[in-house]
Amino acid sequence: MLNKPKIKAEPELDENGFKRITKKFLRDLCEELELFTTPALNEKLYLHYRGFSKIENLEEFVNLRALYLDNNCIKKIENLGALKNLRCLYLQNNLIQKIENLEQLENLVVLNLAHNQLKKVENLNTLPKLESIDLSFNYLEDAEALEGLLECQTLTNVDLSNNETKYSDNILPIFIAMKNLKCLYLRNNP
Repeated sequence: MLNKPKIKAEPELDENGFKRITKKFLRDLCEELELFTTPALNEKLYLHYRGFSKIENLEEFVNLRALYLDNNCIKKIENLGALKNLRCLYLQNNLIQKIENLEQLENLVVLNLAHNQLKKVENLNTLPKLESIDLSFNYLEDAEALEGLLECQTLTNVDLSNNETKYSDNILPIFIAMKNLKCLYLRNNP
């Protein structure tokens, strides 16, 4: 039997020179990583360290449980509505400025948004199963920026390390009101 030559998935570039997640790229990537070529059969997808600026063309991956989009150039959380079975979403080390467009991900348990450009925690109220969120290395500076944590009472693990969060009498009541909170990281904040 002849060995089939290995495919190397190469993303196309958009008009600004950024790499795109195209259907062809996804097909080639699944073959390269020896994943299922039928998108709906995959439970994990690795799109990290690729230089993507936009989340797109993932609607056929309806049974994904874990999606790795970390270490890219993504500015906006978008186009994830079809991934209703997603449990873990890794978006750390991107350029995201707002927590948004997660309302369809009602089975999400883990969300990593570390090393982004977030100034406010918001829109977590649509994630009824979210237990763990990593918001370290963002720009969450005060109680007002953290109030959105109260929208998600299922949180057990919260990492707010390295945010330059200044202590005030308004911050402690936020954490006290989080009834399921078991682990809180506040390293390297004033």
